[in-house]
Amino acid sequence: MRAAERRGGALWALAAVVLVSGPAWADHHGAAHMPGPATPIGAAAADDEGAARGAGGAGADAGQGERALRFGVDVPGSDRTYQGFGRDLLGGEAGSVWMSPVDTGHLTFGEDGGAKHGWQIGFHGYARMPLRTNGRLVRARSPYLVDDNYFLSGFAYTRIHETDWAELFLSAEKGKTRFVAGLFSSQFSDWSLTSLQGQAGIATAFVEHRWEKEDVVQVDVRAGMFWDRYGFVLPYDTYMFGRTHFAGLRVATRWFDTLWFKAGYGAHAEVVSSNQGFTPMAWMAAGLDLGIVDIGGYAFRAWTRDSEREFAIIENGSMIVAGGDARAAVPLWGPLYFAGSWIRARRVQFLSNVFEVLHSTGGRGLTENFFGPDSERGIGEILFWALDTTWQWRRWSRRALGTGQAASWLGGMDVRIFGMAAHVLSEQQSENPLENRHDVKMLKWGIEPLYRAPVTALNPVFFAFRFDRVILDRDYESRSFRVVTPRVGVTPAPGLDIFLAYSRYWYGDNIRLRPNQIPGDLSVTQPDERVMKMQAQVRW
Repeated sequence: MRAAERRGGALWALAAVVLVSGPAWADHHGAAHMPGPATPIGAAAADDEGAARGAGGAGADAGQGERALRFGVDVPGSDRTYQGFGRDLLGGEAGSVWMSPVDTGHLTFGEDGGAKHGWQIGFHGYARMPLRTNGRLVRARSPYLVDDNYFLSGFAYTRIHETDWAELFLSAEKGKTRFVAGLFSSQFSDWSLTSLQGQAGIATAFVEHRWEKEDVVQVDVRAGMFWDRYGFVLPYDTYMFGRTHFAGLRVATRWFDTLWFKAGYGAHAEVVSSNQGFTPMAWMAAGLDLGIVDIGGYAFRAWTRDSEREFAIIENGSMIVAGGDARAAVPLWGPLYFAGSWIRARRVQFLSNVFEVLHSTGGRGLTENFFGPDSERGIGEILFWALDTTWQWRRWSRRALGTGQAASWLGGMDVRIFGMAAHVLSEQQSENPLENRHDVKMLKWGIEPLYRAPVTALNPVFFAFRFDRVILDRDYESRSFRVVTPRVGVTPAPGLDIFLAYSRYWYGDNIRLRPNQIPGDLSVTQPDERVMKMQAQVRW
C-alpha cells in the first residue's frame, strides 16, 4: 500500500511539473512554443501554409488547426527541456525534445475562414448597366443592330450600344502574393431572360506572386485559369494580339524598370459536342519602356492535335498571331497608340476558345466573322492595323494662351481619333460580294470630342459627340454605314459615369441583320436607324 501511494505521489508530482511547464498553446508559427527543437510525434510538421493539412486522413481542403498542444519539462538552470536518457523517446539525437508538439486535431475548412495570418480581402471590378430602345419611349422595344454584339458583329462592332456586362474580382492578398477569382455575367437575370452562357459564374481563378530586387529586376508568376490581355484598343473594346481564356502559367519580368519580357503556356479544354479539340497555346512578348514611349513585340501560337479523338469530327489545326505596337506620350498633343498584327489560320474551326482576338473567340469566331463558312474549315490570313490617340487641348492651350480664362476653358476639351483597317485573305471566294471573303479590305474610323467645364460646380458634367464610319468592303459602298451619337452625362465620383445617348444610323443597301438574329421572325432584315440609351457604368 505504501509503495503504491509513493508511486501515485510521484505520478502526481510529474503531472504538476508538466502542467506548470506546459501545455502551451501555439499557432502555426510557434509563437508560444516550448524551448528546443520540435518534431511532432505521429504527425508531420506544418509550415506557415499548413503543408501537413492532410496528415491523419483529413481532406485536401482541410487546414491544420490553429492551435497545437505542446508539452515539455523544464530543467532548473537549463534553457532546454528535459531530454531524458541522453536520447529522445524515438531514438533521436541528444538534445531533442522528449515529448514534441502534438496537434489537437482541430481542423478548419474554407467556409470557416481559417487562419488570417495577415491576408487582406479585396474587391474590384467593372460593370455597365444600359437600357437600350429603338429610339421611342412609348412604343419602345429592344433595338435591332448590326454593330452591338461583341462576338457576332465582327469587324462591324463599334461598342456605341453595348449590352449589359459585369466582371467582379474577389482577391485575398498577403504581401506580394494574391489569389483572385473572377465572376462574369453578360445577362442580368432580374430584368432579362438569362442563359448558361450569359451567367458565367466563377470563370477565372489564379494565384500570383512577385519577387523583386529594387531598381534591378521584378519577376511576376501567375498560375491558374486567367485572362492575359495584349494590344487593347479602347474605342472598339477589342485586342490586336489577343486575350487568353485558358488554364496555364505566365511569367513576366522587368529589368531596370526599362526592359520587359513575358512568356506563358496553357490550354483550353476540348468541347467535343462542338467538334473543338483540346487546344494548347504558347506565347512570348518583349519590349522596351522608356517612360515617354513603350515599344513591344508579340508572338502567339495555338494548335490542336485531337484528330484521333473518338465520337467527334475534329481535324488538326493551328493559329499564329504576331505583331508589334507602340505607346507614346506626344508633347503638346497627348497619348498615342499604334499597333499592327498578322494572323495566320489553318483549319482553326477545330480550335477551342483558348484565344480571343478582333471580337472573335477561338478559331470558330474568326471563321464566322472573317474567313467564312466555306473557307476549308477556317483557312486564311488577316493583316490588321489600329490607331488610337487623344488630342488633349490643355497641353497646348496653356502653352499658347498662358494661364488666362481662355486657356482654362479650352483646356476642358479632349478629341479622340481612332480607327482600324484589315486585309483578309480566305479560301472562300465568290463573285457575289455578300459571299466573298477573299481579298477583302475593311476600314472603320471615328472621332469623339468630349468636353468638361473647368468650373468646379460643372466639372462632373460632360458633353460628347461621336462619329463612326464602318466599311465592311472598300470595293462596295453598299456594305458600309455611318452613325452619329451625341451624349450628355455626369461623373459624380471617380470611375462612375451616368449618361444619356442617342444615335442616328445611315446604312448602305447591302447592310442587313444577321440570319436568325431575331428569333422567330425572319421577315425583319433591316436594322434600326434610331437608338436611344441610358447607361450607368462603374469601375472600382
